[in-house]
Amino acid sequence: MSSCAPNTFTRSVKPHLQGTSTQPGLARRLKTSTERGRISFCPYAAARAKQKGRKGPKGNQKRSGGASGGEKRNANAIVDPLVRMREFEKDETLMFQPIPGDPNALQIVYAYPNTYSVGITSLGYQLVWAFFATSPAVSVSRWFTDASDALPANPALLGFSFSWELDYVNILSSLEGLGLPLRSSERSDGMPLVFGGGPVLTANPEPFAEFFDVILLGDGEEMLQEFVDAVRATTGASGSREDVLTALSQIPGIYVPSLYSVTYSAPDGEIVAITPQNAMVPAFVEKRTYKGGTLATSTVVSPIMAWEDIFMVEVVRSCPEMCRFCLASYLTLPFRAAPVEGSLIPSIEKALKARFPLLIPLSQARHFPPLARGVFRL
Repeated sequence: MSSCAPNTFTRSVKPHLQGTSTQPGLARRLKTSTERGRISFCPYAAARAKQKGRKGPKGNQKRSGGASGGEKRNANAIVDPLVRMREFEKDETLMFQPIPGDPNALQIVYAYPNTYSVGITSLGYQLVWAFFATSPAVSVSRWFTDASDALPANPALLGFSFSWELDYVNILSSLEGLGLPLRSSERSDGMPLVFGGGPVLTANPEPFAEFFDVILLGDGEEMLQEFVDAVRATTGASGSREDVLTALSQIPGIYVPSLYSVTYSAPDGEIVAITPQNAMVPAFVEKRTYKGGTLATSTVVSPIMAWEDIFMVEVVRSCPEMCRFCLASYLTLPFRAAPVEGSLIPSIEKALKARFPLLIPLSQARHFPPLARGVFRL
């Protein structure tokens, strides 16, 4: 496949990629189905050449051309991911105003390793995408397994929101399809840093560490800005890949697996120790905990979402019941509740003005009476 722009990075792909994993439990034999020679990062070059520019949508308004009056568009019948993405975008209602990136904006591809319908329903994915889309220091393109924006030729970052263990295989397939080496140790300067976040990686990053350059642990509300600033600062200074990774490792909550050595009790045994490879790398990485006064709400609503046209409001983070089978209770500790007047009521009012149905999990809302009184006032 030809590259979609000058200087687009490519790599040779052998019919059988074999490697000895440094970490037990990971796949030791990774195969490609055919000899493909050179693979461009932009896998849809032909369609991209035909794509015309579109105007940016206005916040809290349906993008032009969306289906109305009960009309249903069969976007799934469209094969081309670029064309399909444009069809999906027509049905999106944005709850924020995107800001175009400046000329020197950091190019980011932000991916969800599943279909658009599944990925766009993720409140975590929505939150991170909206952060990137409203930052003038960033130019972000979305990527799903069945739909994609036009991808930049030389992105600095490729990120994955990792919510479900079963998407593990999709991440590897996505890396291969985008022309990137699967293992971080095989990537070189000029290739994007592959980062990931989400509940799966926060719960246990080590089974996936070989494939990520950077892993963000915990809540991203405050960490994302520090992450972007550090990448821009080190990349702008023409730092090497290792320099950028070392700088990122200094940010609380960011784990750079390649800068640590893992010792096991046996080839298939438990981890005995994870030690930094040099004195500049922190010995411990603690997950970040957001302590702000507001929690997450939907940043985009679409009839193609798994929950059709639903505006989601995060009432609490974690859970005080602490059921032993529930990962969410422990993963997002400490338990936090969104303030009624400062967070929940404005969010609900925003949804009602846009005439969207609300999804508000109230089972743990200890402040339900004042919340109900506030809603009745609207």
